[in-house]
Parts: sequence; C-alpha cells; structure tokens
Amino acid sequence: MKNASLLAAVALALLAGLSYVFLSGGGPDPSSGATLDRADAPAEETERTGDRGANLVEVAEDDDDVARAAATPNAIAPGVAALVEDAEDEDESTVGALRGRVTDAAGAPLAGAEVRCSSAGGLAFRASFEVGTGDSSTTVVTDGDGRFETTVRGGDVRIAVGLDGYAPYERDAEVLAAGDTDVGDLRLAQGVRLSGRVLDPGGRGVPGAKIVAKPKREGGIVFYGGRIDAIAETDDNGRFEILRQAAGPYELIAVHEEHPPQPFAGRTEQPGEVVEGIVVTLRAGATIEGVVLDLPESGADGLRVVARGGMGPEGMAVLFGSRPGGPVTGDVDERGSFVLTGLEPGANVRLTLVEDRLAFDGSTRRSKSVPARAGDRNARITYSEGASVTFRVTDSEGNPVESMSVDAGFDYPTARVRRNETCEDGVCKIANLWPSEEGDALKLQIEATGFEPYRAKQLVVQPDASLDLGTIVLEERPRMLLAVTSAVTGEPVEGADVLMRPYRDPAVTATSIRRRVSIEADRDDDGDDFSAFDVEGEARGTTDADGRCELDATPGATVEFVVRHPDFAETVDGPVAVSTTSSTTEHAVALDLGGRVQITVVDPNGAPVRGARVERRGSEQIVTLGGDVTAESTDSAGVLTFDGLPAGDQSFRLEPKAMGGGGGFLMDVAISGLPGDEDDGDDWTKVAVLAGETVELTLVAPLRGVVRGEVTELGVPLAGAKLTLRRPESGPMAGMLSFGPRGPQAVTDARGEFRFDDVEEGEYEIVLAHPTRVMDEVRPVEAEGAETVVEIDLDVTIVEGTVVDEAGEPVAGAVVRPERAQPRGAPQQMSIAIMVSDDGSGAGASVITTGDDPADEVRTDEDGRYLLRGVEAGVELEVIATADGYDESRSERFQVDRGATQDGIDVQFVKPGSIRVTLEDGPGGAMVMLRRRGEFRGQPRIEPMAGDEVTIDGVAPGDWTVRLLGGPAGDISADPDDVDVTVIAGETATAEFVAR
Repeated sequence: MKNASLLAAVALALLAGLSYVFLSGGGPDPSSGATLDRADAPAEETERTGDRGANLVEVAEDDDDVARAAATPNAIAPGVAALVEDAEDEDESTVGALRGRVTDAAGAPLAGAEVRCSSAGGLAFRASFEVGTGDSSTTVVTDGDGRFETTVRGGDVRIAVGLDGYAPYERDAEVLAAGDTDVGDLRLAQGVRLSGRVLDPGGRGVPGAKIVAKPKREGGIVFYGGRIDAIAETDDNGRFEILRQAAGPYELIAVHEEHPPQPFAGRTEQPGEVVEGIVVTLRAGATIEGVVLDLPESGADGLRVVARGGMGPEGMAVLFGSRPGGPVTGDVDERGSFVLTGLEPGANVRLTLVEDRLAFDGSTRRSKSVPARAGDRNARITYSEGASVTFRVTDSEGNPVESMSVDAGFDYPTARVRRNETCEDGVCKIANLWPSEEGDALKLQIEATGFEPYRAKQLVVQPDASLDLGTIVLEERPRMLLAVTSAVTGEPVEGADVLMRPYRDPAVTATSIRRRVSIEADRDDDGDDFSAFDVEGEARGTTDADGRCELDATPGATVEFVVRHPDFAETVDGPVAVSTTSSTTEHAVALDLGGRVQITVVDPNGAPVRGARVERRGSEQIVTLGGDVTAESTDSAGVLTFDGLPAGDQSFRLEPKAMGGGGGFLMDVAISGLPGDEDDGDDWTKVAVLAGETVELTLVAPLRGVVRGEVTELGVPLAGAKLTLRRPESGPMAGMLSFGPRGPQAVTDARGEFRFDDVEEGEYEIVLAHPTRVMDEVRPVEAEGAETVVEIDLDVTIVEGTVVDEAGEPVAGAVVRPERAQPRGAPQQMSIAIMVSDDGSGAGASVITTGDDPADEVRTDEDGRYLLRGVEAGVELEVIATADGYDESRSERFQVDRGATQDGIDVQFVKPGSIRVTLEDGPGGAMVMLRRRGEFRGQPRIEPMAGDEVTIDGVAPGDWTVRLLGGPAGDISADPDDVDVTVIAGETATAEFVAR
C-alpha cells in the first residue's frame, strides 16, 4: 500500500510537471530560444502598444496565456523552441533525400497522389503530439509512374498520402541525414465514396458548409490545436462528396459559421462501396450582438470578440474548437459593433475582447470576460488594457537593482520579467493584469542575485487600476564566492561551469527518482533532455576572467560544488558550510588535469556507427533529477571523445533507443528500491581514467534490422490497421504512466503489409488497432537478425447484448465498450484527464488528455441492442455502458472463446441521483470534477459550471468526491479543496464551495 501511494503521488507530480513545461508562462521566455526582442518588434506592434517609456520594462501577458500557449499553432513549448529554431537554419548535413512510389493494391502506379512529409524536428509532431503542420511539412505530387522525391530534415518522418478514390495512408520512415532514403512502394487501398447534402432547419441546402473528421485521440497525450482541415465543402445546393475515406466506421462533423457544429456517423462494409443520400440537418444557430465601449483612439483595427464555453446537447462546444479556424469569433467594426453567429441556442458563454499581435503568443486580451447568453442583442464589453503595477527595486543603500526576475499573477504567474532584461534604474511595470470585479490579491515575486526573494503580501489589485508600489527594498542574502584555479599552474580558470547543490553524503543512500524527458527529434541535434523540475537549493554560474563565480546561497546550508571545464577534470568538492549571516562565504577549488576516453561505436560487422548516443556516468550511484547521466553522439567515423574526466572509474553505455519515434513526447520514470527498477543493469562498461592520459574503448551497437509482416482478418488482407511496436511493460509503473506512444507506429497498406525499420534486436510487443475492431490485439515478437517476418491473422470474436434502464426497458443510443476486467482485489490503474479551455485567440482550442484511448463508439439501436466486433478472447471482460441521464454501468464479468459469438451480455442501468454544486463569491465558469471516492478506475467526470451553481444529473448512487477546477475564467481557489458527498437514487446531494 505504501508503494501504491508513492506511485500515485509520483504520477500526479509528473502531470503537474508536464503542465509546467507546456502550459506556463505564455509570453516569450528569453531562455527558450523563442524570444521576441522588444527593440526588434514589428512596427505594427509598437504602434499598438504605444510608448512604454525608456525606463520601463513592460510585460503584457494576460490570464489566458496558459491556454493560448497550448492552443496557438505557432506557440512552442520552451523545450521545443530550440529544435524549431535549429530546423530553420538547416544545412546540408541535416537534410536527406526521400523518395518512393505510390501504387494501388496490384502494384500499378498512381499518378497525381499528394504526398506530405512531416519532419519530427519542426512543428509537425506525430498525432500523439499534434500541434499543427506549420512550415515543417512538404507536399509533392507523384508523377506518371507514381514516383515522388523530396528533401526533408533527417530523422523520423511521417509520410501521409492522399488520392481521390483511395483510403488515406500514413507510414513512418527514418530518413538518413545527408543521405538518400527510398521507402519503396506505398500501396493505397481502395476507399469508399460518401455523398449527400447539408440542409438548414428549413430543409434548404447550405452552401459553403465544411465537412471535417472528428479529431482523433492517439497516444497518452494528445493536443488538439490549430485549424482542422476540411475534407469536403458543400456546393451552392448544399451537396458534398467525400472521395478520400477508408472503409469502416466514420465520424464526421458538418460546420458552418451560422450554425452549431453537427456531428454525423455511419459505417461502410467493403472497399469500393458508395454511400449516397446522406442528409445532415444543421440546427438553428443563435447570435450574440453587442458593442465595445471606450474604444481607443487607434480605433477597432485588429480587435475581435471571442465566445468561450457553451456546451450543446451533442457535447460539441466552442470549447473544443470543433470548427475549422477555432472558436466562434466576430470582428469589431469601426463603430465598435460585433456579431457572433452559429452559437448553441441558449448557451451560456463568456465574451472576451482580444487584439491580434505580431508576436509569439498570437493575441492580447483587451477586456474583462463578461457573461452572455446566446440570443442576446445588447451585449456590452468595455475596452481595457487591464490593471498594472509599477515599482522600483533597490538594495538597502538605495542603489537600483536593474537585473532581476519578476513573476506576477493571481493564481499562477502570467507576467514575467527575466533576468537578462534590464529594468533601467530598477523600475518595472507589470501590465495586462485581470483581477476579478472585487479585486484579487496579486502574487508578486522578485528575485535578484545576492538578495533574498521578495514576495508581496496582501497586495489587492482592483480592475483597471494603475497601482504604484513605490520602492521595494531587497534584503541582502548570503553569497558564495567560488574561486577556481588550475592545480598545475595556479592560474585562474575562466569559463568553468559551476553547479552548487545541497551536499549529498555518499555514505547515505536514499530512494531517488530518475527521469528521462525528451522531445524525440533528429539525433544529430544536441538532443539534450530537459527537466520539468527545479531542484531546490541548486544554483549555477560561470567563472569570469579572474576564475570567480558568485552564487546565492541558503543561510547555514551545507553545499557541494560540481565544476566542469573541457581542459580539466570534472571536480566535485564539498561539503562547504554557508554563513548564517548576510556575509559572503569564500571557497576555492583547484582543478586537476583531466583524463580522456575515446569511444568508437561499431555495428556487429565492425562498421562505424554515426550518430550513436553514448551515455556516461560517474562513480556516484545515486542518479538524481539534476541529470548526472550525460549523453553525446558519435561523429561520421563512429568516434566520440569525452574530455576532462576526473581520475577514477567512469562507466559508459549505448543509450537505449527511445521507443517513441517521430516526435512523440516521452517521459520514462524509475524509482530506485522498487521492483522493476532496471536502470542499473549490466550494460554499463567501467573504465579506469588516469589524469592526462587517453583510454580507448569500443562499444558494439546492437544489431538493427527490419520487422515486417502482413495482417489478415480471417485470411483476408486488412488495410488501415495501426500497429505500435513497444517493449513489453513490466514493473510497478506498467500501465500507470504512459505519455505518448510507447513505440514507433506503422499502418498496413492495401495488401495488409507493414514495416518497422531500424529495430534493435530484442523482445517486443505489437499492438494492433483497427476502426472495425473494438479492442486492441497484442502479439509478442522477437526481433532478431537483419529481418524478422511477422504474420498476424485475426479472428473475429463478437459479443452482443442489450442495454436496459432500471425498469428493464431498452435504452437506445447508449454508448457501449468492452474492457479487460481488473483482477479482483488489485489496485485500480489510474486514468487522468486534463482539459484546457480555449484561449480566445481564434487559433483553435486545446484538449490535453492522459489515460487510455477510447475505441470508436458503438451505440445501441432502437431496441437497446449492441454488437461489439473484435473483442479479446480468453480473458475476463466487462461491458461498460453510458447514456444520457445515467452514470456508467457494467455487465457481469465473462469470457468468450476465440472466434465465437456470445450473446446475452446485458447491462442494466441503476436509478441515478444528482449532485448540486454551488460556488459562493466565485467568478463563474468553473469546471466541476467528480470522482468515485477511493477509486482511480476510469476517467473522472468533468462538467462545466456556467454561473455560480450547476446540478449534475445521472450520478450513480454511492460515495463521490467533488472538486472545482479552473475554467475559461481562470483558475479557481475555493474552500474546501474537496467535498465528499453520498448520492442516493432519485435524490440530490449538495456540495458547497466558497471562493477564496
């Protein structure tokens, strides 16, 4: 139980860390490599923002930055920015040629096929981390012989092929940088043709309506952001034709600016099938009309009103950006008037005025969010640039502090000044702050080298106020002055990297957490891992020309120093006691000459391996979040040299090949001391390093080959099956944390064939999914030698039954899915959903989810009957059903024989109750999360709160925990944190919160 609690805590901590990496600090961060220098800002932006004053550093970031950073297609996470910047400056050594041929199932060439190649090194992440294709994808068209050729950045590449009359096809390829990669024949399967009409509520054809595919959810983390490409558009009579669709189930959405999005679904059985006469009737859309008050002298140019929220009866929402181009927006005309169309009738939304900006974060908020209801004709929004806070920072003698970092916000930091931005004469201004109507306490933190951090207390900011805090005096704090010299010459060492960290007694062992966080890209890049965690008590710096480095320290702390310089041995020196007063503690470190290890990496045939990643580990046994394991890549001759190594034992190994492929986001976690912690295996090679000498070491890379094969179903080739190649899961973390696909992916072609390249020999699992099958198929495979051939023939195992209500009457339209039953008495696996509402920038909403991917929905017919095709045989299963007005309900456990059809697996709903949730003094727009008390099974239920209360119906009887989450209006702080309620059938329980 203790281990289970620890694992749960680690899981939640990792999720919090991910939120920090991807969702914090929406403004430009100079350290990210994506900085927009204010001096170089476009003229248009300078004109809008006005003269800020020569002595002010103004940070105009708003409370929507967190959502916008994830939603804007060009918004790049800090850890990714460097990769994107590198991609824009590619040279010939990073680019490779890619060629191939597109054919039909019989091998006949297909001319005119569109081939889009997306490199993992740019913005075009795999579907597992989809931000938008941006400029990193290239599209070419096949010639008369079906051939294509293009150049892309070397590394993992996603190839997508489209041609009218054929099913869309995707596959991954690894392109050799500065080389030539031929992917051979890409065989397209015959598709189906869908046609029909989109009608308005009066039965008239709707011209210009777009048909889009329902966004896919793949992998453990999915970002839905940016524009959604239309696959068809209606003509003047409302007619559409879809020519690039695979056989099987389809889920599509008809969207039009004057109507709410309308989903429709169906299925085809055979390639070549033609379905005509599809009729999609759009619902009447509501409008909101209004005016913007107090427009600036510059007028309304670039101003837009954005509506957020507004769940419809089918669960579609502006929140999810389900229409091309993002949420519902309306331009503001010169009179200040605006009109929003296509809203759900009666929907409660919040309106925000935004201004387009030629900057990293896309747009800036220009009003408070105001509530509105679809159908309003007199909405009012007042133009504002928000509240601001100005202050001057000095030391105790009145001298200005010009280099500092500032974080400010109400529930989290949304405005920042970085240390490499100079606040002239110590004056700073934080602008674009958005407190509630009653005013909120601003969280303001100032940090500067040599001073104690300053944190504002009870600093209440009122809406639109310009608050001058006067002078803030920082208190001096202890400093550590480190002098670094050469042990041989006694001369100071300039440019040494210094890490000061809490002293770690080598005689004391403790449980530690190891992590590898990486954005998979071209391994010819630096490829450094980055951490989502700041380690408390650490400080870093670089020695100056006098070999000196000054660092902040904690009074009375015991620290040690790690000093690195390429000409000397890496040195760990400590313990050192820090003064308990504000005085400076001086310490000296003398660096010895380092040793050198020259490593050559060869394949099993003795040929050099270019770009192989080699990990180095020192003699310390505890690997911490600070990153004591380092990795570098071999050159074109397969050689890598580690300089400046301390005398003593050093260990090296080939870095285990990341299994994400193609730009997926990976997080691997190991907890020392727990079963399954295998990071300290016998694959390390220990070398004795001597000062001033070179030791040579040869490492043999594992044999790599091809895993290819064929997938059939009852002997017939199965096209369009998605396969993931992954290492078998083991240990206590198996199934609990999965961020991104756990291996490279492939899709079967028209002949049911697939291929994985560059696979290390070893044991794997192939996980197979197909739209016509409700459960994944998992098959073991051992990759060995140059080529491994796998043949998978699937049976068709079917489960049927009926879903009924509490009175035994059939329930039509219930969603039904199968699931492996958890072993009785075993702890339930966690499944966590995180939702980020639309940012108001007009670029599209974002949804982040973690946990299991849902299968294509199966719904009961008018008699309450369902059929589940392709369930897993020979294991204990449950059928789960959900429907409007009911909580999920499960069948009895059962097993079904392979290839058999089992009927009579019925599910009965129980009479539900309700939970009424109220929030006193809240801003509105909160999200309510319900979870069964004491259970982690299944995803929590999340419902929007339009105002200050909501009644959630269809809650199963039992014990529940209620929590409020942030919504479109921002984060929610409320007392208590959680409310436990007991739901009784037919009755309403109450959960009451008070905003704080």
